[in-house]
Amino acid sequence: MEFLTCNQLLIGFLAAGVRKIVRYLLQVVSSALTYANHIWKPTNENNSHGYDTDGIFINTLDSS
Repeated sequence: MEFLTCNQLLIGFLAAGVRKIVRYLLQVVSSALTYANHIWKPTNENNSHGYDTDGIFINTLDSS
């Protein structure tokens, strides 16, 4: 039976952690790119001027 040293175990745990972090960061960057590349086109449906239900003043761009 082969036993792993403490260093081998530590390296294995760190490698697994790094893979999870890299996977998470790729998801974050992918989401950010989705928002960054979105082209918003105003329509009358989006047109809103006044206060929302939380009392925050909304003044969206007009479609002109």
